[in-house]
Amino acid sequence: MDTMNTMNAAEVPIYIDGAAAGTLTVTRSDGGAVFDAALRDVGRVVRLYVYGPDGAAGYLGVPVPEGGVMRLTRRVRGRALADYPEAPVCAAEKPPEPPERTAAQKPSWTAAQIPEAAEKASSPEKPAGRRVVWLGGRPHYF
Repeated sequence: MDTMNTMNAAEVPIYIDGAAAGTLTVTRSDGGAVFDAALRDVGRVVRLYVYGPDGAAGYLGVPVPEGGVMRLTRRVRGRALADYPEAPVCAAEKPPEPPERTAAQKPSWTAAQIPEAAEKASSPEKPAGRRVVWLGGRPHYF
């Protein structure tokens, strides 16, 4: 009877400054995944992220120079694997830009609706030349 874990490997491109710069090999097993990156040395610090088809991203880390190339190996197991795309399509340097909020998604509250903010807004002016520290929602002057 074979007792080895099921393994699945995939290779995806790594893009730096919009150009292909190397390969990320993703090896998945029953208990986790190993992300192994090899890319050309770009002469600066690079922070790599792995991306899925829906734009989901997982941080891999900073590759280090090794024999003329930059290498990075990251092992992820258990619950931490949920932070990485299941089917990666590429790796790249920059994280995705957050989506623009529409007017319906922006908060509709004002400072007056938050008791602590309203109290700060209506508090007396601090005496000249004294420092103020807010403790327990109240000003304390020194």
